[in-house]
Amino acid sequence: GTCVECARPAMDFDDLDEVQGLNLEPELQKHVEDVGAPESLIDFFTDNQILSCMDFFVFIKATTEDEIKSELEKRVSLKLSPPCDELKEQVKIRNVWRRCKVSCAADLDAVEERRKHEAEQKEAEEKAEKERQAQEKAQKAVAEKEEKERKAAERKEKEAAEKQKMAEKKAKRAQEAEEARQLEEEARKVEEEERQRLRVEREAK
Repeated sequence: GTCVECARPAMDFDDLDEVQGLNLEPELQKHVEDVGAPESLIDFFTDNQILSCMDFFVFIKATTEDEIKSELEKRVSLKLSPPCDELKEQVKIRNVWRRCKVSCAADLDAVEERRKHEAEQKEAEEKAEKERQAQEKAQKAVAEKEEKERKAAERKEKEAAEKQKMAEKKAKRAQEAEEARQLEEEARKVEEEERQRLRVEREAK
């Protein structure tokens, strides 16, 4: 097992022999009582706010072994005189410790699963953001293309209107020129008819 908070490796059983039992979670307090741990040990855990694997690991790493043993001797009194009783107590403590390690491993699995979920969620959010940006870019490109086409159409329409206007002016000038030519032709015709009339009158005299 490993402390979820500090990510340091848990102590092995040999290290556990040195401290004899600083391992308690709220749900493991019953196990400690079942294996016959002294009430003073439970009191020690409670007084020092050692109520979880994490608390235990932090406590172990925050002090030296001598200080731990001194504190145990002063406040817990785990001195077991007969060797067989001491061995029996160590086996009991190891059983609790094993359960604690299993529980801690489950905690670590949960933390790892949460981190994995958060990483996947972050990746999904980043992917969604990239897709959103790509969509915005595509929409902007389409809008720019449509705007360009609209301006080109307006320009083409304006040019066509100017050409139409010039054609109308040209046609009007041609019409005016034709009307002037016809008037001039009619005037010449009238003038010619008048000359002929005068000539006929002179010849008649």
